[in-house]
Amino acid sequence: MPETICAVSTPPGRAGIGVVRISGTQLQVITEAVLGRIPEPRVATLATFKDGLGRSIDTGLAIYFAAPHSFTGEDVLEFQGHANPILHDLIIERLEELGVRLAHPGEFTERAFLNDRMDLTQAEAVMDLIASTSRQASRAALRSLQGRFSHQVLAIDQQILELRVYVESAFDFTDEEIDILSDKETEHRLCELIGNLEVLIEKCEQGRQMQQGYNLVIAGPPNVGKSSLFNALLNEDRAIVTEVAGTTRDTLDATIYLEGLPIMLIDTAGLHTTVDPVELAGIRRTENAMSTSDLIVWVLDDRFDDSKNPIEGDFLRVQNKCDLSKGSIGQRADGSIGISALTGSGLTELRDAIQEMRGFQPSEDAFAGRSRHIRSMLAAKDRLNSAL
Repeated sequence: MPETICAVSTPPGRAGIGVVRISGTQLQVITEAVLGRIPEPRVATLATFKDGLGRSIDTGLAIYFAAPHSFTGEDVLEFQGHANPILHDLIIERLEELGVRLAHPGEFTERAFLNDRMDLTQAEAVMDLIASTSRQASRAALRSLQGRFSHQVLAIDQQILELRVYVESAFDFTDEEIDILSDKETEHRLCELIGNLEVLIEKCEQGRQMQQGYNLVIAGPPNVGKSSLFNALLNEDRAIVTEVAGTTRDTLDATIYLEGLPIMLIDTAGLHTTVDPVELAGIRRTENAMSTSDLIVWVLDDRFDDSKNPIEGDFLRVQNKCDLSKGSIGQRADGSIGISALTGSGLTELRDAIQEMRGFQPSEDAFAGRSRHIRSMLAAKDRLNSAL
């Protein structure tokens, strides 16, 4: 990687501090040209950033990280000046004059990976940490970035290798005086491995859900309180609520968090038979939202008996307006949940049921998992079960 690269490392806009980062083999020559000296490594140094004519661009801190003790494993320098896009452009223009090119998206992390400063799961965790939308998700991403996920994967890999050594030794050196595991001990180790892998898969799945979340559609007939439930879960008046059936004509969405799990709530128009073209358009949007949702909360008015299954597949049945029907609040024997969106009764039980339907349990030791991580570990578990 002979090219030296640069990029603005802080979000665009005006602020107190903005950072321009450069990395590469030519960094010391470039630093001499811009700063007139090379700062002491790992020390924040007050400096003036100058253009090709020696004019000041900005004054700020320069921090030099000598290879290999840097994020990328190469020489790295950060210009920490005032956050103004004009100043950033002037610094970048000066760097380009000196032969530095703009980094591709993610190239600093790519170089860190290629220079063995981090493994692939850690590199992926960088973006997961930046994109985290809850405290729990950010903690899970940080655990992966710190290498704790990789460490546990490698520990299981080492256990498998050790077990293979014993098994293959039993095949190849049957006449030698070596310690061969008994069938019972081999079975015990395999079961222990499978158990460890299942725990790791669960931690990874919890982290994946905290990063990705899912869509929850609130659907049902008109005037059963879908928008009232939407507002109650969101804890603010986002949807218009009236006594007139069919008030909601379009889908409305907002994000809530349940124990760190991001859920996109989608309020929809009531499903019923109509010839009104506006209502028909709203119903089509409701059907589209339901077809792509991860979970449907089907809302009914508890004052009216409607025991037949309204839709196919997995859904959570909610009996609303229990304050008017005097029906039981919370989980019921038939699997439905009685609530009152108006008073808030039963909402705690509903939130618990939503988490349970998705198999989500908040964890303080989850990792920022990806689908490919989980697929790989599930494949490994299948092979271990076959070995068992």
